[in-house]
Amino acid sequence: MRTIIFICGWMAYMLAPCALQGQQAAVAEQADEGIPGYVLSWQGDSIRGHIIPGDAFKNQHHIGFIDEKGVRVTYHPDRIAGYGYGDSVRYLSRPTPYLYAGLFAESHVFLKNLENGPASLYRFYSRRSAFTLKKGPGYFELVQKPDGSWHEVSLIFGWKRTAQVFAEYPALAAKIRNKEFRPEQMQEVIRLYNLWYRQQSAR
Repeated sequence: MRTIIFICGWMAYMLAPCALQGQQAAVAEQADEGIPGYVLSWQGDSIRGHIIPGDAFKNQHHIGFIDEKGVRVTYHPDRIAGYGYGDSVRYLSRPTPYLYAGLFAESHVFLKNLENGPASLYRFYSRRSAFTLKKGPGYFELVQKPDGSWHEVSLIFGWKRTAQVFAEYPALAAKIRNKEFRPEQMQEVIRLYNLWYRQQSAR
């Protein structure tokens, strides 16, 4: 009886690393499957599958995608109109911001889409934080106004310059100039602008 117990114990001891490796492989495989999401074609069609995101900077230049048949593809901003995953993460292919246009071979990048409407808000990440004056990766924000024009609206760059972007809405411009909004409240600024714009358009 003791011999049987010893043999069983010895086998369990020897097989434990194999079981652990199997569990680790299963976890790695699950992580490599990505996050449920979609890619957008230039025709407006969405293809469901799994997105394999990288860091905030890499997400702007290429994204891994696994379709429902298990085929893996790497997409760049010139091939698709955008992609999304999770509850609200959405990137759209847009012209490379002019401040960085000379540093990239791509004419387009995936910009993180924070707010949609007559005016849409995007975030662009840079490897260095020269613009935000912070350590680590930085970003700045851009708004595309109803007329199609692009404007840098990171409040940290200058309250006066940002206020001028919304000059047609004097009350909002005054609030920005008076620092009634913090830099992280730019989405609220865009929502107020869009509400005002729709009201003006309805008249």
